[in-house]
Amino acid sequence: LTRRSIMRPHVLRFQGIGPYPDLVEIDFDQLTPLGLYLIIGPTGAGKSTIFDALSFALYGNVPSDRSIVSDHEHRESPMIELEFSHRGVRYLVHREPGLPQTPTRKATNTKTNAQRFTKFTTTGIEELTVTSTKNVTKHVEDLLGLTMDQFNRVILIPQNEFQEFLLRFSYPIGIFLVLWIFKAI
Repeated sequence: LTRRSIMRPHVLRFQGIGPYPDLVEIDFDQLTPLGLYLIIGPTGAGKSTIFDALSFALYGNVPSDRSIVSDHEHRESPMIELEFSHRGVRYLVHREPGLPQTPTRKATNTKTNAQRFTKFTTTGIEELTVTSTKNVTKHVEDLLGLTMDQFNRVILIPQNEFQEFLLRFSYPIGIFLVLWIFKAI
């Protein structure tokens, strides 16, 4: 695999999600040019929400059973957007999750027209735009060749699962894998 053949996140933007009521922007290109990221912090700091936001941006769903929408009373309208590239082509996925039901409000579904998958030419011009939750998810799955479950198991290694991931390999392979991963940092 070459660096151009893998999916690479560039910018993740979200608001009204998890413990983040306001707009958050994570510029992965500023973090490291290698494409390997370690997200650390104390319990409850919002690390899992970043994983959920990546998953929701790509697949319109999260691996956990909790709502992705922030329960802050004064939060921005929920939105998740991910700029990424795959095989040297730039893409943008934009999603606006529906609101969960509360005692004073009925649940709202995601807005079909607020779900967008956009492919850009090498000059930055929109080449293709697809809308609706189902179509956006299908384009992402076809592009990456991964379902949400596969993406979350292979690309995102959630907290407490890294050791389990390494133990799947036999003795010499596991050691070489760790050395390879941390040599890349």
